[in-house]
Amino acid sequence: MRNHLFFRADVLLGVHRRQLVGGFEETLLIEIIRPLQVNGAGNRANIASGNLKASGFDKAAFQIVNTNLATNTYLNKSLFSDPAPLTLGNSAFRLTQIRNFGVISEDIGLQKNQTFKEKYRFQLRAEFLNAFNRHQLGGINTTITNPAFGQVTSVSGFRVVQVGTRFDF
Repeated sequence: MRNHLFFRADVLLGVHRRQLVGGFEETLLIEIIRPLQVNGAGNRANIASGNLKASGFDKAAFQIVNTNLATNTYLNKSLFSDPAPLTLGNSAFRLTQIRNFGVISEDIGLQKNQTFKEKYRFQLRAEFLNAFNRHQLGGINTTITNPAFGQVTSVSGFRVVQVGTRFDF
């Protein structure tokens, strides 16, 4: 799950806003990621004590070509087990010891309105989603019965630029 923090960029730019972007309106969006949820076949999993994160995982060494490599294993598989039928596992609903990978994604929007002859308005808009083109690891498989349990299976994040105009008369 994701939470979004949304605020106007003039809070960041302060007094120098008018000199930097005179007449433009700006927005900035930042995302925050929550803890993982691990599931058994039908309910919560059993978890033994120990470090839930795999000791050999290195974010920089992730291989997208073959996601089943041992180096792509994020969770310590030996600590997790599926509970017996008709029983609940001992894990919490969400595990605070392990989390999804943090998302650093700066979404920036610029908008300029120009009015002329008192009844016409022209608007130029640009939105830069993931403006700095940061890539994020994701897709941690959290289903114990799946052979790929604990594996990081995807990379996401690419820059998107949208430009739009509007003419009011």
